[in-house]
Amino acid sequence: MTPSSGKQRARRSGYGLFMGLALVGLAGLGFVVTRDSWAWVSAHPEYRFDPRRIDLGARRPAWMQREALAEAFFAAYLRAAGPPFSLHDDVALAGYERSVGASPWVHAVGLRRELPRTVRLELDLRQPVLAVLDTAGHLWLLAADGTPLPLERGQPGLAELEQELAARRRPDGGLALPDPAEVCTARPEPFGLPLVLGGPALDPRGGLGDEAPGRRHAADAARIAALFEGEVRPYLTAAGVEVPPLLGVDASNCGYRRFLGRAEYRLVLLDPEGHPVYLDWGHAPGSPYPVLPWQDKARNLRRLLGGWPGLRGLDGGDLRFSRSWREQARLRDPEGGQPR
Repeated sequence: MTPSSGKQRARRSGYGLFMGLALVGLAGLGFVVTRDSWAWVSAHPEYRFDPRRIDLGARRPAWMQREALAEAFFAAYLRAAGPPFSLHDDVALAGYERSVGASPWVHAVGLRRELPRTVRLELDLRQPVLAVLDTAGHLWLLAADGTPLPLERGQPGLAELEQELAARRRPDGGLALPDPAEVCTARPEPFGLPLVLGGPALDPRGGLGDEAPGRRHAADAARIAALFEGEVRPYLTAAGVEVPPLLGVDASNCGYRRFLGRAEYRLVLLDPEGHPVYLDWGHAPGSPYPVLPWQDKARNLRRLLGGWPGLRGLDGGDLRFSRSWREQARLRDPEGGQPR
């Protein structure tokens, strides 16, 4: 090996070391530049997303046309939405999706990011169909699947409505049944929803799982109300039959708490004079009697309405059996008295 070749190798080694250090330096510089650029982009106003500003467009569900129900949903959404964040922040975006999806009002959520500042949400919302009082005298809404939907304490009109219903509370916290001789001049406002009547009050202190006190009966009542308003009423309306308004679902006998020979749940409709009419609807679990499809119950109701237009003059009737609708019609006692 010649001295000149040794010098060349030394120069190449030094050059390689220099290049390696330079590349490391450039990589470090690139990391700093990238990090700072990302921070700049993330902080830039054009990439900020404010989840509190939403537009439902033309896809607003029909039940949201009632202002009080729309306010109830938006109040729950705003509590879940959180503060503004950058759409480049994947962690914040995922947290936003989880938080909105965890709201009782939301059954399912899909999210698509559109830079620079738009998020498109696909929300499958639960529809409120019934109202229920809890043990503290607070009103909740119930979705069609029985899920309790909380209301914001400061919502306009809520405190006044709860005070009005407080006079009807029983010792166990539930709402007392209206007397057949009583005239109900108006449905509860501002929500315009029927009520769970007679049953034990919802108790949210132990959670709202299926085993929570009052939870099962409230969920069953909500499913009955949803079926009646979503299927039975449109079915009869399409046949030209006018169906009285639904005041509530009587759950006082849920689990056969009071009477073995009476329906577990009853619909409470208002006749044209405002008197409540009790219609037997559901067997208790394990009943030996077959359960009629809702179409058969609707036909029984149509026959009752044909004999007593608007159900005027009836205390109640039984929709559970295909051949007993006339025998089971109960005339209202002109002197009043508690519903049988």
